[in-house]
Amino acid sequence: MAKEQKAIHIILFWAFTILLLLPFALMPVLGASFDTSVEMRESAPSPELSLVKLADFPKLYEDYFSDNFAARNNFVNLNSFIRYAIFNTSSTDSIAAGKDGWLYYTDEENIDLLRSSGMYSEEELEAFFDNIVMMQNYYDSKGVEFIIVLIPSKSTVYPEYICGFDEQSNAYTPIDQVTDYIISNDPSIHIINVKDELLKYKDDIRLYFKTDTHWNYEGAYIGYRYIIEYLNDSMVIDSQPQNVLFEPNTKLMDLSKMLNIGGLYDMDEAYNISVLPSNHTEEYSDEGLEETINGIANPFEIHMYENNDADNLSVLIFHDSFIASWNMKGLLSAHFSKTAFIWTYYQSPQIIDLINPDVVILECTERYIREALMTFMPDLPDYRKGS
Repeated sequence: MAKEQKAIHIILFWAFTILLLLPFALMPVLGASFDTSVEMRESAPSPELSLVKLADFPKLYEDYFSDNFAARNNFVNLNSFIRYAIFNTSSTDSIAAGKDGWLYYTDEENIDLLRSSGMYSEEELEAFFDNIVMMQNYYDSKGVEFIIVLIPSKSTVYPEYICGFDEQSNAYTPIDQVTDYIISNDPSIHIINVKDELLKYKDDIRLYFKTDTHWNYEGAYIGYRYIIEYLNDSMVIDSQPQNVLFEPNTKLMDLSKMLNIGGLYDMDEAYNISVLPSNHTEEYSDEGLEETINGIANPFEIHMYENNDADNLSVLIFHDSFIASWNMKGLLSAHFSKTAFIWTYYQSPQIIDLINPDVVILECTERYIREALMTFMPDLPDYRKGS
């Protein structure tokens, strides 16, 4: 009996030792498996052993090994998959596992938009309004039409799939609060709140991806159509929304990647959008202009379009990722002879002068309202006073 126990202990000891050493042994064979596109960061580098940094070496090597041990991605994916598929929990604090396969981004107060703590104070609303008045006065002085477009966050359109919330949680959220405050203080300001329009279709069409932070192709098209209808009603443009063809597809979306369940779980339903009939909008490049804009605002990206068949009207659109995706650029640019999309909220007067647009649109999603409405021309204090 004693010999059998000893044999079992020896087997367990060597099995445990092999498991500990296996990731080291396989590293030269399998190589690093760190995926920057999934991790959203760079891998920790291999540290150099030196007397000067000897005290820091253990921690630096621990970070390096944690990012680069053999088959790391497989183990990380398996852990994420087990926690999500079996226990419906998330392996990262940045994502909440919801009901029926829905995932929600939790950073940047995204879920707090549904709580009273997510609403803005009277002082914040007043600051937003003052800044918008400054924007409006500036654009009026340039003879430019100014339009604000607010797009609701996924959490305020589909709160019922978040654990602890129900469908009534979307009754009144910050996007509604800001819209009401601005319109009640100055009805002449053009502000397009897309939320109510999306909610009209919610029971019949899924408008946001289950595993992404953004609206899907159908939601984007409904939002685009509502923006164009508003611009027509306000006599800013005179052209009808483009007809489109939805082609079924599937995509691996951003929250799936962040949760490390990509490839182990079903990809989200998606569509490709084709404009019918095909318009004559073409993207072009102006390297000198783009280099100058990059030096001023350092935007995430810049895209320029022209359309000889559209009305002789140019537009500059400051935006975030909700306009950057799902062919929104192609759809919106069909209504203007020239369109500049700049992925930033910073409306620099230098950029305005360079583009010289007839219309400026500022688009932002609900969780970025504070950033978007408080990022504007600090070098124009007089316009804040309405002069």
